[in-house]
Amino acid sequence: CLINILVNLDRGAIPAATTEIKEKIKISNAQLGMIGSLLFLGLILGSLTGGYIFSKYSSKWIVILSLFVFCFFLYSFTILESYGGMYLCRVGCGFCEVFCLIYFPLWVDQYGVKGMKTMWLTFLQMGVPLGWIIGFLIEVGSIKYYKSWEGGFFMQIILVCVCNGILFLTPDKFF
Repeated sequence: CLINILVNLDRGAIPAATTEIKEKIKISNAQLGMIGSLLFLGLILGSLTGGYIFSKYSSKWIVILSLFVFCFFLYSFTILESYGGMYLCRVGCGFCEVFCLIYFPLWVDQYGVKGMKTMWLTFLQMGVPLGWIIGFLIEVGSIKYYKSWEGGFFMQIILVCVCNGILFLTPDKFF
């Protein structure tokens, strides 16, 4: 559930930072809307390929690699100064995120405590809107107190990397 919250922080952070992003790269409202929307194109593309990838490779390494690349795209999003590059990063974030969306419910089904799986899935799904809300609040704080719209994204990257390190150390038998 924690990773599900963390990979969704940026979805709430972007609406909180719209003015700052627009000022940084001098874009229109429509272009800014594309930055928010293109993540979903990545989710679609990842969904089309995810099943095949999971059938060919280790689930553990797919999740770890996807989270690592997700952080790369997220970091790139904060440093690029062109909307084309930012568009690509948002598609990439969505593509990488989908592997968690596919795998975690399967993990709950396979390893969840009998009689508690529905509750676990409920908490897992709750991570998406909770991540949006927390991301928005973190970003508002970053802008207000640190005068930086990138701060919330950097915090997200660090937290996802910590969780990814924990996944790396998790024995394969739990995947």
